[in-house]
Amino acid sequence: MSVNTIEQSPVLIGTWRSHSGAFIGVLELNRPKSLNALNVKMVTLLHAALTRWQQDERVVCVVLRASGDRAFCAGGDVKSLYQAVPSYDESWDRSNLKNLAIEFFTREYLLNRLIHSYPKPIIVFGQGLIIGGGLGLFANASHRVVAEDASMAMPEVGIGFIPDASSSWFLNRTPSISGEFMALTGVGINAADAIAMGLADHCILRESWSALEMAIKHCGWSSDRDEIFAQVGELLRGHSLLDHRCLLPPRLLQHLSQIEPWFANWGQDKTDIELVARLRAYKGHDPLLLLARDRVRESCPVSIRLALKQMQKSRCLSFQHCQQLELDLALNMIAAGHFREGVRARLIDKDGSPRWQNIECGALTLQAYFKSPWCKRPQRHPLA
Repeated sequence: MSVNTIEQSPVLIGTWRSHSGAFIGVLELNRPKSLNALNVKMVTLLHAALTRWQQDERVVCVVLRASGDRAFCAGGDVKSLYQAVPSYDESWDRSNLKNLAIEFFTREYLLNRLIHSYPKPIIVFGQGLIIGGGLGLFANASHRVVAEDASMAMPEVGIGFIPDASSSWFLNRTPSISGEFMALTGVGINAADAIAMGLADHCILRESWSALEMAIKHCGWSSDRDEIFAQVGELLRGHSLLDHRCLLPPRLLQHLSQIEPWFANWGQDKTDIELVARLRAYKGHDPLLLLARDRVRESCPVSIRLALKQMQKSRCLSFQHCQQLELDLALNMIAAGHFREGVRARLIDKDGSPRWQNIECGALTLQAYFKSPWCKRPQRHPLA
């Protein structure tokens, strides 16, 4: 790999030259000590490289990977945004695109959109933790490879936020109510779940990744776009685990029969308040369901209510409109002060005891969280 940036860069950007003379763009998240958590610089570098390669006919596909063994990406580096967001009862301009938090989330969504609609194959390799914004990078790529140790989650409700990174789109396309359950509880899934839920395409043992990379370099790449996509698919199938029984069994999907009754008639006869109450009252002994119960009890009550409504409202939306809805929600949650309190308790002071305020909210108050900060301003929505 010829690296076009210094070793200390948070994203290594380079290319492989194949035997046929074609180039493969290579992006490597390079903050292993921080579990490759995303910041503004990383998002900007990724977007710029992908935009450049999109127009370069010599580049046939892109590989997105991460350094270190513990994580592909543990989400956004929210600790770095702490000073840029308001406390409870503190005013905040939600439309100020120069604010660090607003800039980060806006750029992150634009990166997700570029990956989602990219005209060339993006092969993403995910090991260890694939969380929040990391799952946004991963799930939106065209060819998604997980290692046997992959663990995915959208745990934002625990820090006074909402499931973001375009999750309204990809979680709404999972079997039954598995995506809604992930959004509501923050409970994670394993590699077998990811394949079955459509959040990953192939499970390839980590020890086989170097052989796959070598095959990518040695491939006789076509110049035809459709044929290139077919070649990538064939390469991945050739290295994929044919027998997923050597993986641990699904962590979440095996519980669907227990979870689905809680969601029965949700949005019709039963309200989100009743659904949350049933989950909080669980008295069984299943470890995963006990974890889900405890997560819901500890998470921000406003986040939980909004996550459920977010999943409902976005079911029939386009990818772009899902992103717009999420950004509006995210900035309104930040403006309300919940995000700063959640980050303080979980990541700054680490006392594990967030003091949530202003959590009693009726239907009208909840609806106000969906109001766009740009609805009455002269500038367009940044994701329009």
